[in-house]
Amino acid sequence: MIVQKDFHQHHARRASGRMLVHQVTGTVPDAGDTFPVRDTIEGAQLTLDAYLLDDALRLEVLTTLVCRIRIAEGFHLYADGAPDAFTAARLTVHGTGIRVGDAHWPTPSSSTCPS
Repeated sequence: MIVQKDFHQHHARRASGRMLVHQVTGTVPDAGDTFPVRDTIEGAQLTLDAYLLDDALRLEVLTTLVCRIRIAEGFHLYADGAPDAFTAARLTVHGTGIRVGDAHWPTPSSSTCPS
């Protein structure tokens, strides 16, 4: 059964095997999984875990950078569409010789603050 087609301008540019598995199944690997290229940044208000699905970046092979953000109790993260008084979260990746696509954020949800 064909569940997805993946076309690129050139045959050398292709998704990695792990990336395809996660695209087709609609899953994101658990943060507890072991990934060789991984980093954690801890701050007072949030912690960012970032890791590649693959063990290395390879020329013209697409992979996924997974970023998991944990927010400290009492803090909030805002998405696009938030009121003007709030700044929506952004993810920016910098590097020489890499191309970065759009970030895929989870569906935002509302929460109410206790009075």
